[in-house]
Amino acid sequence: IGLMVAVAALPLTFVVLPLLSVNPVLGGGAFMAYVFFILLPIVYRLSIKLPAVAVGRQGFRMGDAWNVSRGNWGQIVGLGLVYTAISWVIGLGLLAVSTVLLKIFGPTLGFWFDIALQVVVNWLVTVMGITLLTSLYGFFVEQRDF
Repeated sequence: IGLMVAVAALPLTFVVLPLLSVNPVLGGGAFMAYVFFILLPIVYRLSIKLPAVAVGRQGFRMGDAWNVSRGNWGQIVGLGLVYTAISWVIGLGLLAVSTVLLKIFGPTLGFWFDIALQVVVNWLVTVMGITLLTSLYGFFVEQRDF
């Protein structure tokens, strides 16, 4: 999956990033659009294979993951945007709580509380991602409702 995404990211490297250095606003918009509307659907569509491997379906190929999700580009982009928005909100909440912890406990003790909080939040976001992939697999491969 990583190699396929790296190939899909080549236009990002050779077209969008140079544009970013010339015009940061236009380049930033092009970067976000490419990531959300090109790379994200590719990653999600190919990642449907991961739960298949986890449940022992060794015969489920990368092409099968791509084929079962065909025609759902808009829904996958929407799902990616919702997941990203939730992750950003969680991250902003973590930043706010971390700032308060540093003010209350000082830099030393506040730092350790912040690290512990980051571990918990990162675990939560990881579980959300695993749940998302499992739900995509269930929806596209096993024909379950969301």
